[in-house]
Amino acid sequence: MTTLLIETAADIGAVHIAAAIMAWDKKDADVLVEMLQALDQFCDDNDLELGFYVDLADLPSADIPTDVDTEYPIWAMDVNDNLVTGHSIYEFSTLPLAEYRAGRDED
Repeated sequence: MTTLLIETAADIGAVHIAAAIMAWDKKDADVLVEMLQALDQFCDDNDLELGFYVDLADLPSADIPTDVDTEYPIWAMDVNDNLVTGHSIYEFSTLPLAEYRAGRDED
């Protein structure tokens, strides 16, 4: 994780949300999506850069099976096999692993 220089109260708020994201318990992918979208909104509202606080490529995750193409893009997975997917935070959603595999098999 990048060392952050905290300069404003808004920075402190973003750091707290980012810390919650990085401490996500991996139990419910919807919770991770909600926290990411909250941080994104907070950053928009305070003219902050989300990437300064959270690296989306380094989100906490349960182990993603090797047959799952993380270039899809798949960002994380919870312990109940729900994937966090989407091309941007605005599009992030959850998808059960079984549905991902079923959709891939139809192609």
